[in-house]
Amino acid sequence: MPLATLDSHGTHLYYEDSGVPTNASTTYKTLVLIHGTLFNNAIFRPALPFASENNIRIITVNQRDHRQSSPYTKEELALLTSPEKDKQDAFYKTRVRDLANLLTFLIEKENLIPTSSDNQSGGLSVAFWSSANSWMTSFMTYADEVITDARQKDTLARYIRAFIMYDAPGIACGVPPPPPQKDLVIAYETFSPWVSAYHNHHPALLEYLESPTLDKFTTEEEVCDALGWVGAPDRAPTSDRIPPKLLEEIMEPIEGFYNSQVPLFIINPELLESYAQRALRDGAFPNARLEVIICGRTIGNILHTGWKLRRSLLEDSLVKKVQNPRKTSFHVWRGFNHVPHWDDPEEFTKLMASVA
Repeated sequence: MPLATLDSHGTHLYYEDSGVPTNASTTYKTLVLIHGTLFNNAIFRPALPFASENNIRIITVNQRDHRQSSPYTKEELALLTSPEKDKQDAFYKTRVRDLANLLTFLIEKENLIPTSSDNQSGGLSVAFWSSANSWMTSFMTYADEVITDARQKDTLARYIRAFIMYDAPGIACGVPPPPPQKDLVIAYETFSPWVSAYHNHHPALLEYLESPTLDKFTTEEEVCDALGWVGAPDRAPTSDRIPPKLLEEIMEPIEGFYNSQVPLFIINPELLESYAQRALRDGAFPNARLEVIICGRTIGNILHTGWKLRRSLLEDSLVKKVQNPRKTSFHVWRGFNHVPHWDDPEEFTKLMASVA
């Protein structure tokens, strides 16, 4: 059972590895995939067989308080569940240390290859799915402060190619729910069919999310009118099509869901917004790209969040507020719901390889 050791206390994260691609031992890229709420890293397993043919090595990781990974300590949970913004901020700083140590462990233990001098091969990209994106944005905000070992910081800088914001919801970026969605769906029994449903959104909005201009969808009302808020009838939610025993394997038990996952939904939005805005513009590892992926048939909340982030970045560019912005690209994966790594793992892996 592969475990990444994070510290001298034995804190560890469980991971699975597709292995070095066939005939590409010196040129492959590594893609680290980190799951979001409710599901664990088993949700990514269908993609692993397609890694080698796309010249990537996929490593999927279970977050803390998930199967075979270390639980949070009482002290960490106290920070997470505190209503105080500074304590929530302190919780995320502990996660920054976890991620830095995880990536360092994988680089050294699994002998990953560094980014090549021409930037065409090697290195690693880290994709954060769904609610895990608050881990990514806090890392980009605080890594320079938290990582005090110069050797570790240099190692990570030589390896990290890109951060991938994969279908991020508003709760991960401090974006309030759009007007039609007054409350988040957080009941254990209804979460998976809600989050894995297919939705039909106006094609013009999908095109705009990749557009370099601000001439359309200038108001939140326009965006909300273009979003589909009810699951489409042409395809059932992903979770409804997974056999019950298999669903139990890829989902976390109800206790963990309410213990450490739901509290992430009520983190101070101003804090999360500050992380997201920092990630879009500068933050740690400035040479690493930021790739923002939005699935074309995902839940409306996620497209609304993508619109907010995209517009914010375009407005900055328009008035030249940022001197050296991070290289950021937006991609709309049309036809996919929130779980393409399960429903279409072959195409998912191909697309991920193209941005990693």
